[in-house]
Amino acid sequence: MNKLLVAGSLFFIFLIPLVSADANITTTLITNGTINANQWFYADEININTNATGEVNLLLNGKPIKKLTMNKLIRYVTSAIDYMFGLIPRGNYWGLQLIEQLMRIFVTKDELSQILYPYEVRISALESALEKINQQAYCQGKIDTMLEMNLSWVKCGNTTYYNMDGKVIGITPS
Repeated sequence: MNKLLVAGSLFFIFLIPLVSADANITTTLITNGTINANQWFYADEININTNATGEVNLLLNGKPIKKLTMNKLIRYVTSAIDYMFGLIPRGNYWGLQLIEQLMRIFVTKDELSQILYPYEVRISALESALEKINQQAYCQGKIDTMLEMNLSWVKCGNTTYYNMDGKVIGITPS
């Protein structure tokens, strides 16, 4: 049976009921002014060890692969994002790999913009038509929506209507 070898902070203690009955679990707590906590879920080959300072040690077959601190991880991701936005000429390989994998499950800003753009155009056209057909009814619809959705404010023409605990107050500059 394949199992993942993971060591982490104390929060993994809450995962113990999820581990199968044949798993070996060891928890170590060492303290002398600071607390270092390791919890191991033994499995085939990989061991990830974190401590209270945010240091991550990766082990393969019990041998260290590379030390990775949270600071380094954030730098990898930052450089990859900066590269994607054209802020730097070259990105970090591991940061780019991480971003590439995250893009498999998250929508990028550009993709979201492409998805939303047709709806923005349609909404703009509908708002323009409604405003021309019956400006008062359109404004009342905006106020009703503000109250239903518990929005802070809506604007009709140069008047801003505020939601004050379910009561509407309109302010028009003079």
